[in-house]
Amino acid sequence: LATCDAGGCVVLWDISDLPRVISSLSYGGGSGNPFVKFDYDTRMMFCYAKGDHRYTYCEVGAGGVIKENWKETSGEAVKGIALAPKSSLDVTNGEVARLMVLHHNTLAPTPYVVPRKSYHEFHDDLFPETRGDVPGVDGEGWLLGNDGYRELVSLNPASKKKQSNGQSGEIEAPSAPVEEAPEPLEENEKHRQILSHLTEGQSLYRNIEGKLSHRDYHFHGLKNVQTVFSQESNGFQIGKHYGAHLMAGSGGRLGIIDLHNPGNNNTKQLELVNQGNPVVFQWDPYSADHVIAVGSDSSLVKLWKITDMDTTPASWLPSRSTVLKLSCCSTTPV
Repeated sequence: LATCDAGGCVVLWDISDLPRVISSLSYGGGSGNPFVKFDYDTRMMFCYAKGDHRYTYCEVGAGGVIKENWKETSGEAVKGIALAPKSSLDVTNGEVARLMVLHHNTLAPTPYVVPRKSYHEFHDDLFPETRGDVPGVDGEGWLLGNDGYRELVSLNPASKKKQSNGQSGEIEAPSAPVEEAPEPLEENEKHRQILSHLTEGQSLYRNIEGKLSHRDYHFHGLKNVQTVFSQESNGFQIGKHYGAHLMAGSGGRLGIIDLHNPGNNNTKQLELVNQGNPVVFQWDPYSADHVIAVGSDSSLVKLWKITDMDTTPASWLPSRSTVLKLSCCSTTPV
């Protein structure tokens, strides 16, 4: 678990032995609300403060030590940052991460590439298997206390593992024989393997290069991007197909951006009117229907399904209220 505070300190916690701290690092921070984006697969970490003009790239190295590699300066104040889904990366050209940086009225993709002499072949050392779209256990089973782990999938375009997401598609068979599934691990052994993944090995991403994409790939003309929101709010989220940001003004509005439609003044937005002001929201990584959960300051959670923005704007699924104040909205990481 990675967290950061207003003083510009990022902390890596051992979630099986809280409050044990694995390591921490002071990166400077800023005057705005602090956020950290952590990529478990590559151990890359991006820290920023809302309203600041810079963000910091760190790595979790040997022994779990957080190392600061460099700081990136933006020409505009950063309103939000999100990591693009792994399935959207240009792996054939060494793109290991892509930051989607939200400014006052622009969304700017920033690819991060590891330099290699040649990209003719897939570099599997740069792209470890990542968690797929199929949950390890369904919602009903999770509420009953069942446990499970998401299937790991390859990012190699030439050899993708089959994912049972309810959709048909051409899936190439893996070149290597499929091994039998291992016996379930004891909880302590699972935790040891997770920690070893985070704390062992040398960095492959120390020389990573981040370069702002050409403005033709930016999303210009975003309207009413909220610049002031509560400390609990994440403010900006990215899904497989759409992005979402808080909108300024009354009415509890959330702007939806079609990530397949960059350009100048042609970004379409939907206004999802919620009961109360949206505080936290999260895209469902398992759903093929582009579902986003939106929690408001009235302790109401609504599920919105985004379909074709040109025809059916959005519909909302049954909502659920809570008597507690909402401060976080997230899917289970199983």
